[in-house]
Amino acid sequence: RRADPTTGRELRVTEIQKAVSRLTAGWLRRPDIHILDSMEDLEGDPDLDRVWQQWQRQNSQGGSGAIEGFHYRGGVYLLADALVDEADVRRVLFHEALGHFGLRNVFGNQLKPILQQIATMRQALVRAKAKQYGLDMNVEADRLMAAEEVLAEMAQTRPELGWVQR
Repeated sequence: RRADPTTGRELRVTEIQKAVSRLTAGWLRRPDIHILDSMEDLEGDPDLDRVWQQWQRQNSQGGSGAIEGFHYRGGVYLLADALVDEADVRRVLFHEALGHFGLRNVFGNQLKPILQQIATMRQALVRAKAKQYGLDMNVEADRLMAAEEVLAEMAQTRPELGWVQR
């Protein structure tokens, strides 16, 4: 667990659940939102084994940084050990729910050609994201995963960009 640098206090799962409830109170449609203590909670969970294996593969290929959250099978997962305060919860929740969940639910299969274009046109950003996540740019699924992360970050930080508007 990471402590809040101003208080030295850890953000507990129940506090995150309360923050999620406040943040999503007005949402008309929201994904299932799960809060886990850490990525280690996935080990041995048959429903999340694929995520666990992907995380292990990415780590073995040089992935770096704490996992704050992820989107999987229509659900959003937040990791308490990487979230320090409500601002972190908001940022990660919006990235996963409005970014990944939203993109996939709005665009479905039409998202793939957009991601392919981003991988080509924003190659440096996508390569950097692939390196950070321990993804192999020679594997299409990994390349598209990195491109989706780049697009989700663009939507979060620069919603006026043409890629995001399109």
